[in-house]
Amino acid sequence: MEFSPFGQGFGSMSAPTKQFEALVLTGELEHFGNPVLRWMLASTVVQTDPAGNIKLDKRKSMQKIDSIVASIMVLGEWLTDQAKNESNPYNDRGMLRLL
Repeated sequence: MEFSPFGQGFGSMSAPTKQFEALVLTGELEHFGNPVLRWMLASTVVQTDPAGNIKLDKRKSMQKIDSIVASIMVLGEWLTDQAKNESNPYNDRGMLRLL
């Protein structure tokens, strides 16, 4: 897998943030009841630009949310890799449950 810088602007973060939100709302994101992740998730604030892109707003979030931002970035990298490699053997193995 080739790694490239993953920014924290709207362009990089919008699609994976929307996907992350969908995983949270459908209960598909498994965090095994981790209290720190639950606390960070409860502290997140979403920022929207005029085009409808979203990202987390670290300045307006009430507490630290670094692990949530990192999780979204990992999801973004994973989604990018999946789009590049449709024949990846992990596509059908429920890997999102591990995030």
